[in-house]
This record gives sequence, C-alpha cells and structure tokens, in this order.
Amino acid sequence: MKPSTFFKKLSKKINLLDPERKKFLFSKSNLSVLKKISEYCQEEKKVIVISDNEERVEFLKVAKEFGLSIYYTRRGWAIFLTNFDNIRFTRIKDDRYRFLRKAYPKCGELKRLEKVRNKFFKDVLK
Repeated sequence: MKPSTFFKKLSKKINLLDPERKKFLFSKSNLSVLKKISEYCQEEKKVIVISDNEERVEFLKVAKEFGLSIYYTRRGWAIFLTNFDNIRFTRIKDDRYRFLRKAYPKCGELKRLEKVRNKFFKDVLK
C-alpha cells in the first residue's frame, strides 16, 4: 500500500480508539513521531527511522497497538509505512546477519538468514 493510503487507514484506526486509550498511547514524544509519519507519508516515503531511545521506548506502545512492521537495528528502528502486518526483524537477527556476512560469507546460516531478511523486505515493501 502507498504511504498516503497507510496514513489514512492509521488515522481511521486512531479515531476509532476510545479517549482513555488515546491518552495512554499518545504522549508528547509519540505525537511528534506521528507528525513525522504524517510528513513522510505526504512525501510518499515508505520508511521512517527512529533513533532516539526515548522516542523508541514510548512509540513501542503505538507500534504494538496498530501492528506496525519494524526492522530493529543498533542505530534505531526502521518503521515501514506500508502495512499493518506486525512483521518484525529483530536486532539479534540483524547483528547475526552482519557478522556472518563479514566473517563467513559462504556459510549455510548466512544463506538462511538472507532468505528470511529478503522475505521480510519483500513482505513489508509490497
């Protein structure tokens, strides 16, 4: 789905929440992240990266509530503005993939991780 469609659906889901749930989910930092998401969707960008640790911790509640797909890395989280499938690629898998790619480029585990990683990107960017 296009980021503009994604934002429309996200807005509808937010409007359907009851007021108590909205207060719980949307702190000041979460509202700033939602503003960034709005800007990115208007520019038709498919990924937003959150690198501030405080924002990541707060935004996890929103990501879980709406089923956002996330790629966890050491530097931050890449949140995909294309679906609500709740697909995750963990930091452990990412670290393992990067290590094997440099140290053992022909091992079977790297090939398996490449398949998993490529499938993740294929699913979130369709």
